[in-house]
Amino acid sequence: MSALRRTLKYAAYEACCRSGANWLLRQFRARNGLLILIYHGVVAGDHSHETFLYRNTVSAREFEGHLQILKRLFTPVSAADVLTHYEGGCSLPPRPLLVTFDDGYHNNLTQAAPLLLKHGIPALFHITTGYIGRPEILWPDEVNLRVLGWTRPQIPFPASDGCFPHKDVPNGQEARIGLAQSIRSLSKSLPEEVRLEYMRSLRASPCPLLENLDPELYRFLDWPDVQALAAKGFTIGSHTVTHRILTRIEPEELEFELTESRARLEAATGEPCPYIAYPNGLQSDFSTAVTARVSRHYTIGFAATGWYASLKGDRYRLSRINVPGHQPLAVFESRISSLYNILPGH
Repeated sequence: MSALRRTLKYAAYEACCRSGANWLLRQFRARNGLLILIYHGVVAGDHSHETFLYRNTVSAREFEGHLQILKRLFTPVSAADVLTHYEGGCSLPPRPLLVTFDDGYHNNLTQAAPLLLKHGIPALFHITTGYIGRPEILWPDEVNLRVLGWTRPQIPFPASDGCFPHKDVPNGQEARIGLAQSIRSLSKSLPEEVRLEYMRSLRASPCPLLENLDPELYRFLDWPDVQALAAKGFTIGSHTVTHRILTRIEPEELEFELTESRARLEAATGEPCPYIAYPNGLQSDFSTAVTARVSRHYTIGFAATGWYASLKGDRYRLSRINVPGHQPLAVFESRISSLYNILPGH
């Protein structure tokens, strides 16, 4: 996105805040809806000059600003409150808010947890168990780094037939970022066995960027860390074992992703784990067959479809709103009102 277009976009969000449009829509959405936010990582410093690689993180200062706004505008609730509501128990308070985290990064414990405790806001942390305590990164992050650091003039391009035609690699940083976004998005649509083969084709070439990773950005929790989060009063949920997209895998693999992750989390925390967040979480990532299988093992299923969750909706398709970082507060306020999804070009 060009600097001019970005400036105009941010100006539009600022105008929505000043005009009261966010307030009006927020009042409407919160009347019959539950705001569920998705964070991934909280890092110590600002990375507004590196928004692509740090797009799934917020700075600690930014996160605290968000929490202050959320406490003023909403009523934070716990995962247990949400579970009780959807099981037909007590109603949620006016303007309910649930804060969630996905993946299981170490910075959730070192940066996010202290601020959540400071402001008295509960949170649900969804853990990808296969990465806990291991020096690996999620495959979408690996795709980003491999494309940005690709040293050859051409790169294999994902295709569902497994042929992977080669395409020219642009020189400019913005063009490289665009290519990485395209390749990552297309890779998520591949059948799982084809995606694995595609990743092998990328890994055939060295990637210097993988040799000097920022541990604050990519490091996962270890199991004592997961236990420490639970001991602080936070809720631990599943984000599967390997973060594979559940509609792209075979039934027996799906069963493994669901049961193994829950069993490992319950063994580590000593608490039941009735919550799961679908990897990627878009509409195409959790089919009726997936939610039917999920319902055998979990009581709540969280998506990432970008809207308020209906208080009377399907508890295995609870929508959440993702919060990317290093952006003006006006963008955040437009997200928590859902106006962000309505404005053109979001």
